[in-house]
Amino acid sequence: MTLLLDEIDWTPARELTMPRFRDPRLLSIEEAFVANPGDIRTIDEWAAFAGASTRNLARLFEREAGMSFRQWREQFRALAAIPRLANGESVTILASDFGYETPGAFTAMFRRVIGMTPSQYLAQTIER
Repeated sequence: MTLLLDEIDWTPARELTMPRFRDPRLLSIEEAFVANPGDIRTIDEWAAFAGASTRNLARLFEREAGMSFRQWREQFRALAAIPRLANGESVTILASDFGYETPGAFTAMFRRVIGMTPSQYLAQTIER
């Protein structure tokens, strides 16, 4: 029993809400993602877009979002996908729209962020 208890991840689940940005550089990136959540620019390209160095942009994300740019982008995309999944859009379409080369890559990201696959998430919300 002790071994089993040691194996359980007791860290609390991260709240899945998007942070509110104050910095105008982060706000400009967020607006661009709202317009096109599938934008595949790298953090270097986003830094140039926002008028910041890559290192400074990475620090801004950590400070204001509490996560890396990559984590923020994945969380943004996963949360943006939920209403579309609920409306019956396929994972294949969502994967393409959100910049993933395959539905499997999208599903892996969704599972990493939400903790379950899109189909498991939908089944859970239907049960409620």
